[in-house]
Amino acid sequence: PRRGDGTVSTYPDSMIARLVGAGGESIKKLREECGTNWLHLRGEDLGHNDGKYSNSQRVHFIAEGDEPAIKQMREVLERRIAEIHDGIRERLERDGDHDRRDRD
Repeated sequence: PRRGDGTVSTYPDSMIARLVGAGGESIKKLREECGTNWLHLRGEDLGHNDGKYSNSQRVHFIAEGDEPAIKQMREVLERRIAEIHDGIRERLERDGDHDRRDRD
C-alpha cells in the first residue's frame, strides 16, 4: 500500500503500530507483563530525537530492568513479533490477489 509520503510498503499494516497498540496499550502490557521498569521504542519516524537511535532505520527497544525481566521481555517480544508476522502473512495470503489488482 502507498503511504501519505509517497512510499510503498511491502506490508499491508505497520509492524510498529501493532507492537505499540492503540494508545500504547500493547507496549504498556508488555512492560507490565515482563516487569521492566520502563520500555521505549526508538528509531526513524518514532517521534524521538535522542541522537543515539533516532537516525536509525531500525526500531530499537530500550528497556530497563533486572536480568530476569529483560530475559522475559525478549521472549515475549520475539513471540509477539512472530504473531504479528503470521497475521500479516495470513492477510497477504487471503487478500493478496485483491491488493495486486488494486495496484495494477
